[in-house]
Formats: sequence, structure tokens, C-alpha cells
Amino acid sequence: MAATTAAQKGHIATETGSEPGHQGSFQILSRNQWDAELLLLAWQGDIHSSWAAERFSGMVDVLGMCHSMTPTPTPSCDLLVIAASNGQNLLLAERFAAAAREQGRSAGVLDLTTIELPLFTPRAKVAGTPAALAALQARLVAVPRWVICTPEYNGSIPPVLSSAIAWLSVQGDDFRALFNGRPVAIATHSGSGGHTVLTALRLQLAHLGADVVGRQLVSNKTHPAKDDSIADLISRLNHLRVRVP
Repeated sequence: MAATTAAQKGHIATETGSEPGHQGSFQILSRNQWDAELLLLAWQGDIHSSWAAERFSGMVDVLGMCHSMTPTPTPSCDLLVIAASNGQNLLLAERFAAAAREQGRSAGVLDLTTIELPLFTPRAKVAGTPAALAALQARLVAVPRWVICTPEYNGSIPPVLSSAIAWLSVQGDDFRALFNGRPVAIATHSGSGGHTVLTALRLQLAHLGADVVGRQLVSNKTHPAKDDSIADLISRLNHLRVRVP
């Protein structure tokens, strides 16, 4: 397949013609841009080749998706656990996902540290939307409930999470669109404390319109998260009605 050779060079040429057989024009996409385009096409059921299926399947693993590759894949997660670090909070996220599955829910884990997003600044925004953002946004839109596991950095939210939220909030005319009416539970494993990051995160999510579960989970080295506390948070989250348009 010609596209495979181009992909090995880090770029893909895609035809922009809309009609079958239309010669159209071509544009060059970077590898990240191609990945985002491929993911969206796959969700729309427009990908049928074995090469594209294999490429999409690899992205499923990277983004922590819940379903296996089918000719017309449909996201089927009930819950997405978002980890804002690749350390203890990623391990905590895996525990939340396992607890959700024990309660009969499908769940996936998304490690934000694997998403190549630049720090959000006005200059970065003017430079254009990051290629990885479309796939991230599509992943989040597809799942009705989230759990966010985040460490505490200097008494507040770590940059990887706050920057991702900033990028997502400037897509479209309504900065609340992705978050409004969405049930979210919050948790942390921090070196010490942990209450201030969850207070800051709760305020930000509430400002964006999310329905944040009243109970939260604070854990650290001397006070590890208990299985029954995780299970209770999942149960409370599942009882919140999804009000996403």
C-alpha cells in the first residue's frame, strides 16, 4: 500500500477529493496528524483496509480504549479513568478501572503523559491546534463518565492536566461543551497532603459545568487507597445522571 511507504517517512499524502474516483488534490499530513485523522475515520466507519485496522488497533492501545478493533468500531466504555502522571496515580487509575469492571462496567485508562500536547499559551493557540488534540477530544467525548487521578504539584494541579483542560476548553464556541453535565470523580496519590489539588480541581471542573462526586479519595504512602473506598466512589459516580447534550 502506497500510504505505508509514506508513513515510514513520517508523513502521509491524503486525497481531499470527496467523490469516488475523483482525482482531487493532496495534502501532506505529519504522523501525528495522520493518526488523529485515522482515528476519527475509524470511529465513523470509513476505514476498511487491514493496514488501517492494524494502525487503529495500535492507537487503541496507546489511548487506553475499551473496545477491540472491528470493521466499524464503536466506543463502548462506560467509564474512563484519566491519569495525570505515569507513576502512582497511573497505578491508582488502574485500580479504579478494575473496580469498575468488578461492578459490571467497561472501563479504560488514559495516561495523559503519553499525549503529545504543547503547554497551552496564547502563542501556542495562534500557532494552531495540536495534531494529538482531535483524538484526545474524541476519546473523551465518547465516554459518559470520568475519574481523574492526579498528583499534587506545589499545592495545585500538575501542568499536564491543567494544560490539557485549557486546550480542550478552547475548541469551539462553548468552553464548557466537553465538561458540562458530565459526572466526574476525583482522586489523588500525593507525596503529602493531596487535599489542595482536589480542591483546586473540584473548583475548576465545577466552573466548567461538570457534576463532581461529593466524595473524593486522598491517598499517599502512609495512607494508601482502600479497595472499598475506590468501589464506593465508582458506585457514586454511576448513580449520577449524565446530562451531556
